[in-house]
Amino acid sequence: MRVGPLLLVLALTATASAQSKKKNKPPVTQTPTVDPCAQVKVEGFQIRTGFASNTDSATAIRNAKHDAQKNALDSLCDQVSETRCARLARHIEDAKPAPYYNAATRQACAHVGVNRKYLDLEQTEMAAFDASLAGLAKQVAEHGKLLVLRPPVWSESGCNVGELGAAILSEIHSGLQSTGVRIAQADDATATAVQLRLTIKSDQISLSAGLTQPGISSELPLKGFSFSADLFDLGSGLGDCRFDAELGLAQGARDGDLGRLRLDVGATGVFCEGDTVASRMYTPKEAVVKVYSVSKDGESYLVWPPPGQSGEVSGWTALDEMTLFLTPDLSDERMVVVAVPVEQNFGPHEGFSGFCKTPSPFSADSYSKGASVVSASFKVLPFDAPSCVRRAVQSKGTLPMPEVPTCRAP
Repeated sequence: MRVGPLLLVLALTATASAQSKKKNKPPVTQTPTVDPCAQVKVEGFQIRTGFASNTDSATAIRNAKHDAQKNALDSLCDQVSETRCARLARHIEDAKPAPYYNAATRQACAHVGVNRKYLDLEQTEMAAFDASLAGLAKQVAEHGKLLVLRPPVWSESGCNVGELGAAILSEIHSGLQSTGVRIAQADDATATAVQLRLTIKSDQISLSAGLTQPGISSELPLKGFSFSADLFDLGSGLGDCRFDAELGLAQGARDGDLGRLRLDVGATGVFCEGDTVASRMYTPKEAVVKVYSVSKDGESYLVWPPPGQSGEVSGWTALDEMTLFLTPDLSDERMVVVAVPVEQNFGPHEGFSGFCKTPSPFSADSYSKGASVVSASFKVLPFDAPSCVRRAVQSKGTLPMPEVPTCRAP
C-alpha cells in the first residue's frame, strides 16, 4: 500500500520548493587565494569538514553540509551513550569559512563546529541522567524476564517523543542486556509490556515507566526520575500529533466492547524519510476493523481494509507495508485502529471502505460508543535530522498529492 497522509504531500509545496531553489541558487564563488576547503582550526571549537559533488551548486552545498554534520556526529558520538549523543547533536553549528562551490570541478565543501565547552559540560550534566536511566532499567528487569518495549510517548498527549525517546529506549535496552532479560516481539502474549512516558512540568521533565503484565489489565507504575528540561531540545514537550483528548482516548487507547486492542508500529515509532513500516494490529476476538491515518489537525484518511474487503479479523493481523514520506508541515501522523464486534454498527463511518478521505476531522465522534480503539503516532524525520544523518539517509523529496475520494456509505 502506498497511500495514507504519511505518503501524501502537496504537489504545490514540492513545486514551489523546487522553483525557490532554482531562483535562489548561491552564487558561484571565484577561486579564492586561500583554499576554503582546507581543514580549519578555531580556538575552542571542534571543526569538521564535509565534501560533495554535483552539477547543481545548491545541491552540492547542501550535501556537503550533510557530510560535515555526519563527520561531526561520528566523532561526537563515538563510544558515548545514545542519550549523550542526542544531547551533543544540538550543539552542532555552521562554521567559517562559508560553504564553497567550485564550478570547474563541480565540488563543494562546508564546515561545522561544536564549542568545546559543551563537550566538557557533558561529563557532569549527563552523568546523573545516565545513572538514573540505568536505575530505571534495573527496576524494569525486576518485574519480568521477557519484555516488550513500546515507543516512549508524552503522557499528556500520547504523541511519540521522537529522537530522544528512541535514544532513551536504546539505552534501556542496553541496560537490560546484562540482567538476563529477553526482549520479545510485540505479539508475544507471555511478555510484560513496558511503556515509557515523559511529562513536562515547568522547567523539569519526569520520565516514568508503566508495566502491563500478562493477563492483567491494570498497569504497574515504576518510580521514575526528573531532569532539567533544557538538557535536551524537546520543543513544547507535548509532541506534534493529534492529541489523545481530541481523539477521545486515554494513554492512546479506549477499551470498548471488545476489550483491549494492540498496535505494533515498530520498535521506536521514529523513522527517516523513505523508510518503510509494516504495522500489525491485534483484536482479542472476531471484529470489524477500520484503520485511519490522522494528521495533527484531524484531517484523516481511511487506509484499511483494502477495497472490496470486509475488514473482519481476529488476533494479530499484518497491515500492508507503507513507505514514509514527510508531511508538508513536518508534523506527526497518527495511526488509529477502530474495532467493533461483527454484529455491531460502526457508527458515523458505517459503510466506508477503500482508501478515502473522511468527510470531517477525526475525533471521538467518528466512532461508536462501544468501539475499541488503539493508536500510535509516527515520527518521520527529514534526512538532515541527527539520527538520519548518522545513517547517511538521502533526501527523498515529496510525493505529489493523488486524487483521493471522500468516504461515502454505499
